[in-house]
Amino acid sequence: MEFPLYQGIVAILVKLFQTPIDQTGRFVSAFFFYLSLIPIYVILSYLQVARAFRWLFLSLFLASPLYLFWARTFMIESTALFFSLAYLACIAVYFRYKSPIIALLACLCGIAASLTKVTTMAGFLILASVWIGANWFKKESSRNLARDLLIPVVLFIVIPFLLAKIWVNFADAQKLLNPMAADFITSKALRDWNFGTIAQKLSWSGWSNYLNMTLNDVFGGTIVSLIVLLILPFFTRRKLFILASTSLFIVTVAIFTNLHFVHNYYPYANALFLLVAAGFVLVGLIEKNQQILRYAGWLTLTLVLLSQFHLYRDYWYPQINHRNELEINYLEIAERVRNRTSTNGVILIYGSDWNPLIPYYSQRRSLMFNGQSNNQREENALDQLSKTNYKIEGIIFCNETRYEREQKKDLNSLYNLKDKPIFSNKHCDVYTTRHSK
Repeated sequence: MEFPLYQGIVAILVKLFQTPIDQTGRFVSAFFFYLSLIPIYVILSYLQVARAFRWLFLSLFLASPLYLFWARTFMIESTALFFSLAYLACIAVYFRYKSPIIALLACLCGIAASLTKVTTMAGFLILASVWIGANWFKKESSRNLARDLLIPVVLFIVIPFLLAKIWVNFADAQKLLNPMAADFITSKALRDWNFGTIAQKLSWSGWSNYLNMTLNDVFGGTIVSLIVLLILPFFTRRKLFILASTSLFIVTVAIFTNLHFVHNYYPYANALFLLVAAGFVLVGLIEKNQQILRYAGWLTLTLVLLSQFHLYRDYWYPQINHRNELEINYLEIAERVRNRTSTNGVILIYGSDWNPLIPYYSQRRSLMFNGQSNNQREENALDQLSKTNYKIEGIIFCNETRYEREQKKDLNSLYNLKDKPIFSNKHCDVYTTRHSK
């Protein structure tokens, strides 16, 4: 459970301007996506990329189908990436000017990134550690222990990491208060889910599928991406930057393997490293004296941009206005629930694990029972709910739970369900109770 920085910003804007929450959430996400261009530009300047070529890196980022699509969704990804980039940019500025204000700003950005999404910040934390070490050893004759090592390590590494750890412990403590979440969704219980298993980390098919999907989403095609990342680097002089950027991408996936293998939006956190590697490849070719290599660089850049545009237009853009059958069915259910229950009512949902569409669009408090819950856990949750002022006004059975007669019989004795569902579709049956409208 991440610190709700992004959610708080959205809530403030909704309250302040009375705007719809969905559109506001997407606006904030897109805003941080475009705002990320500033720290990227700053970082490139400190990596000694000529001003004339910095636009090339920014173009790859702006045209990437992965970033174009997920940046307009109601998600925290772009906010976490922006603060991670701002953190790194501030570190770069600090090493040049040694300003205490910049050091504090870097610390604050690091804290914001770690709390917003620690899995996004992880790669940048590794990069910052390497940067601090490289800066220390590079300045052997003029280095200052406090200014060049102690202050950066404490402010840029230790404090963000410790505060992220403190927040995770606090979040776990809150989850343990919930009888439905205790021993199920804490960081300890989700260790394998977050980090993956050894078998996953060593799975050839897992890595092959992941890289094929990700390279396609980032560059618009697997073949063009392999040409850029594996073949063309041999003709450039920036091999160290290319290798470092590509390795950082691989390392972050190796840490949070299962999350990356399961969620197709997770590369938002680290795909930028691949784009940076590609940028260095293309700039390295364009800077060459040989005319044929310069032409090859420009031609490859054009090919990548066209591939990105083509994939976004043909695959990702149609997804924006497309709703699949499952989403349509859940939206229908949410509308019926909203019309037949009061704003203070609670609904119970069975058989719809990890899907918040019904509670979100019905705007009702909900208790969702996942497939791993047991009878004792459910009884404890319902017992605690009965001691509050909130009444159960609706019960929804989805998928296989629609046919569990004994469960319906027990719930009927408690809440006096209506004889027939008020609404049914291919996925769910919706019942109301004696407390409903």
